[in-house]
Amino acid sequence: MSLTDMKLLGKWPLAMEDSSEQDPLAQRTEREDLQPSAIARVWWFHRFIVILTTVTFALAAIVFLGLQERQYTAEVRIQLDELPKRYIKIGKRTATDPRQNPVIGTSLALISSRAFLRDVAIGTELFSDPEFTGDQPRSSSEGISKAARENDVIDALFDRLTVTQRGGSHVISIAVTSRDPKKAAIIVNTAAQLFIAAERENQKQREAKAMTWLSSRIENVQEKLVTIEGQFLEVAGEHAITGLDLDAFVEQTSGARLAELTTQLAAAKAEGADLRARYHQLSDENIENGAALALSFAKSPALQDLVRLESELQQRRAELNGELGPRHPSMIGLANEIDNTQRLIKNETARLKNRIGSDLSINTARQNKIEQQLSTLKSEVHEQSEGTAEFLVLKQALDTERGLLSDLLLHRQEIEQRQAMKRARAKVISPASIPYRSSHPQFFPIVLIVAMAGFVMALVTIFLRDRWVSDFGFKNMEDLRRSELNPLGYVPELPSHQARGQSVADYAFANPNSAQSESIQRIRSRICTMESLRSHQGAVVLVTSTEPLEGKTTTAVIMARQAAMTGAKTLLIDVDVRNPGVHAALGLSPSAGLCELFQGPVGGDISLSEDPETPLFILQAGTCDANSPTHVRSPEMGVLLDELRYHYDWIFLDSPSISAVADGLELARHADTTLLLTRWLTTTRGAAQIAIEQLRDVGANLAGVALSRVDMLAGRKYRHLDEIGYYGYYNNRTQVSAQ
Repeated sequence: MSLTDMKLLGKWPLAMEDSSEQDPLAQRTEREDLQPSAIARVWWFHRFIVILTTVTFALAAIVFLGLQERQYTAEVRIQLDELPKRYIKIGKRTATDPRQNPVIGTSLALISSRAFLRDVAIGTELFSDPEFTGDQPRSSSEGISKAARENDVIDALFDRLTVTQRGGSHVISIAVTSRDPKKAAIIVNTAAQLFIAAERENQKQREAKAMTWLSSRIENVQEKLVTIEGQFLEVAGEHAITGLDLDAFVEQTSGARLAELTTQLAAAKAEGADLRARYHQLSDENIENGAALALSFAKSPALQDLVRLESELQQRRAELNGELGPRHPSMIGLANEIDNTQRLIKNETARLKNRIGSDLSINTARQNKIEQQLSTLKSEVHEQSEGTAEFLVLKQALDTERGLLSDLLLHRQEIEQRQAMKRARAKVISPASIPYRSSHPQFFPIVLIVAMAGFVMALVTIFLRDRWVSDFGFKNMEDLRRSELNPLGYVPELPSHQARGQSVADYAFANPNSAQSESIQRIRSRICTMESLRSHQGAVVLVTSTEPLEGKTTTAVIMARQAAMTGAKTLLIDVDVRNPGVHAALGLSPSAGLCELFQGPVGGDISLSEDPETPLFILQAGTCDANSPTHVRSPEMGVLLDELRYHYDWIFLDSPSISAVADGLELARHADTTLLLTRWLTTTRGAAQIAIEQLRDVGANLAGVALSRVDMLAGRKYRHLDEIGYYGYYNNRTQVSAQ
């Protein structure tokens, strides 16, 4: 090595042993890769993959939804009349809560019943509709009965039907889904009309039953009234009592007292009769068989509500009995609810009967007391006053019966007016219109969800690949340090648009400030300044790689050219006799070389080539045969290198990859130092570790490991590769200055 070369080398960076203390990259830790900024940079670098994945998922969802059959849902809303607000608590249940209103539950059960759905299917001709019978209707010749086919249609309609209560209101929503939007609207409107017609018919039956009971009750009251009027006229005739005589009698002191007592007795008897009638009405037989209007005289709203609830539950059980059977869970639950209601009715009836019985006892005692007072007073009055007292009692009874008859007639008149109005308890407040937007599939929400799923999946995949998949290879210097390897630097990949047809070696020579040239210059400087090579005469540097296609030939050519440009006498030997490539990298024609040297006599002339661009001498591989690798691994190769050391300052060997053949391991024995290349993110860490162990086993002096073929653009997403962005800085400034 010349003195000039040594001076130039002295200006280069410090030796590898000291560089780690000044390299700021050594202070970075693995945790930096998990910082939000680093993760964001990774995702931003792969943004096109994220966008492509998201769009692909969205398009797939659109295509899938386009192949799906569209369904349309039509809805109609029905308003039910509210029941009278009675704040009567039964356990934890309040009768004023519409969500617990038995009328709402009965209406929902009626609309969902098979009998009702059968009427809807008949009204809309669904038994002949292919959508509900199947695209290929089954004929009776297949052994399927008509009843079975009808059950299939009803089941299909039930699956497409939705009956719900709107919140806590008295509004019922009926919705039906169909492939034809017009058909869906027709079905729900028909269902609403049939429900209102059914409610009107039920109301008519209830009113007819009430009218029958009222008529019977009115006849009984009228008969009793006729009897009392006859007795009244008979007493008046016997005692010849007229209106003037009665007034004169009442004006007398004893007569006024007698009249007062008589009035009290009549009122007490009337009250007693009313109490006995109410007590009789609360018997089990009347509760079960009597009309609901009879309970109005019991003056118990709670009992009225309980009896009405029992009636509706019985009606619901009758409707569902034929469909579900007595052992169905719904029927069993309904029977339990009926039993519970009947138990509450009995408890309420017993309570009322006890209260009315107590009032009746008090009334009886009061009557006895008044009768005693009246009996005492009668002895003091003339004989004619007895007829007057009887007359007053009959008159009071007559007035009571007339009042009762008036109430019954008024009630019957109200029912007749309702019948004349023909107003149903339910009405349609929102008829169904034809839906023009499909309810299934939900196009926009599904596409949005699938696109978001693709977006998230792309982000997660990129993160996992960056954190785990990439860990199979080395991505930065820190990875090499953690693997206890000696990192020397990076060898950037040359993009095709930047090379413009040039080889990497020619591009690096033409652009000495380029990233490719500067990165290899940095690696060479670290190798040349090693303590073991500073005073070494004819240093032999072996350039090899873990696996093929990792850029070892290009790296060896550029390093040899750079050494030759310093004035040092440099020789580059292509010892990859199986796949020689040095001559192609330098643009030389193949010529005789190493193989011919070993095939000829020992000590023969060496045929060398010269680099047309630099003062570099090249010993090509030449024309090799099957025995050529044997010569490379033989001691003759060591003898040759020892002889060449006296003629050259630097000798670079382009060796085969370690994992491919054993040539590189044998050559490492004769080399002063070895540079191992491993491809960035591609070569597995296991393969690199094995190659290093093999080199150490043969006693090779390993200078370190360099990451080759690094994608500069992709490398910037890793924090430890920021330094390679400065490699082309001076090259760019030189080009600008030249322009």
